[in-house]
Amino acid sequence: MTTPSSALPIYADYAATTPCDPRVLAHMMTVMQEHWGNPSSTHYLHGRRAQRQLELARAQVAALFKAREDEIAFTSGATEACNWALKAVASSRPDQQILALASEHPAITACLEVIAQAGIPVQSLPILPCGRYDRAALKAALAQPTSLVAAMLVNHQTGVMQDLAAMSELAHAQGALVLSDLTQAIPRLGPCAVADLGIDLAVCSGHKLYGPPGCGALYRRRGLHLQPLIHGGGQESGMRSGTENMPAIAGFGLAAELHLSESHQRLTVLQKRSVLLEGTLQQQLPAAVIYGQAAQRAPGITMCGLVGEKSGWLQRIHQVALSPGSSCASRQAKPSSVLIAMGVSESDAANALRVSLSHLTTEDEVQGIIHAIRQAHAITY
Repeated sequence: MTTPSSALPIYADYAATTPCDPRVLAHMMTVMQEHWGNPSSTHYLHGRRAQRQLELARAQVAALFKAREDEIAFTSGATEACNWALKAVASSRPDQQILALASEHPAITACLEVIAQAGIPVQSLPILPCGRYDRAALKAALAQPTSLVAAMLVNHQTGVMQDLAAMSELAHAQGALVLSDLTQAIPRLGPCAVADLGIDLAVCSGHKLYGPPGCGALYRRRGLHLQPLIHGGGQESGMRSGTENMPAIAGFGLAAELHLSESHQRLTVLQKRSVLLEGTLQQQLPAAVIYGQAAQRAPGITMCGLVGEKSGWLQRIHQVALSPGSSCASRQAKPSSVLIAMGVSESDAANALRVSLSHLTTEDEVQGIIHAIRQAHAITY
């Protein structure tokens, strides 16, 4: 797989999206041309061929969670999957509160705002300055009847990892379910064994794995019933209606298989690039702060800033495509809610930037990223 064109700026926003692997793209074209039947129409060959592709992809994606195939339902992405899980649990246990870390992705927090407007209790859990969950705060919150605790394994802005197994143990002891967004975890850690982590519900997305956008998956533990979010023809075993997007699902499946088969090589390179970026950055810019550095973090996501830096310095970073925070919120002129939750001042949070790398990132590109940041800092002064 080749890196994005060198004529373009250096790409350093892989936590936002990834280029589609050419092998995935070729497979999607084959599916569009040769397996274009409706997988629900299994009474004739075209439908059966599509249905086989659907179930193959389901098995490939299930392996990302180390789960059973019947525990996976395809969606339009991680956002839909989060909304489905949250709204289904909220409607089934409306008198119980839902807890979520203050550092969660907008797919969780914005959905919970809507749920709260319906009169269902929602509570945001504080996090520690390092970005990890506050165990005492979680235990205290769980003293009230709770239906669900939402906590992502790897944070989308800082890369900070949560101790999901410990959180799940506390939640389950009080009868609460656990939902985890694994969208950033799987690309940086490899397959995530949901059973070992104690997760009841989990989501991931194809376009973060060098697959197509517009396709995601919801894992739900066997035996856990969820009310559908979308009603209609009863596809996905009655869980998610609408004719399946077979090219995207097949592409997602192959992207998952490739990630699993190449994970050792990919993650080894990613770790090296992350060490090079952060070590060189702090060596050449001693004032640079890497947020969450005191906590265990996944490789490939670095949220950094220069404390006390003048506003506007981020706009002076040229020839590098990166993000001031979550790509989903980058069009809103607001400081990072994750950093605010960690106790960072609004001015410093507004001047932070996220650099997210890939196994496709070269050493020269890492040096180019650092050079661009140093230049922007020098111009400011």
